[in-house]
Amino acid sequence: MNKKNFIKILQQPDKLTKKELIFLEEISHEFPYFQPSRAIYLKSLAENEDIKFKKYLKSTAAYTRDRKILFDFIKNIQNQNDKVFFQ
Repeated sequence: MNKKNFIKILQQPDKLTKKELIFLEEISHEFPYFQPSRAIYLKSLAENEDIKFKKYLKSTAAYTRDRKILFDFIKNIQNQNDKVFFQ
């Protein structure tokens, strides 16, 4: 993965391939304080209703500088999922 591909991930986090998700997971493990990769990976887990979401949320919260931002980010994801569900 090169710099250009990573910038694409940051700009379009909702259009990720399986390979890009694996890359984000690896980056998150290698650089745990790099919040953008953790947040995007967490978002993908939430959107796919993955069973790893709760465990990853706990570790992401531990590495997050401002948990209120993380809370708002997660709440936004849940609101989007509710809108899709009720439409």
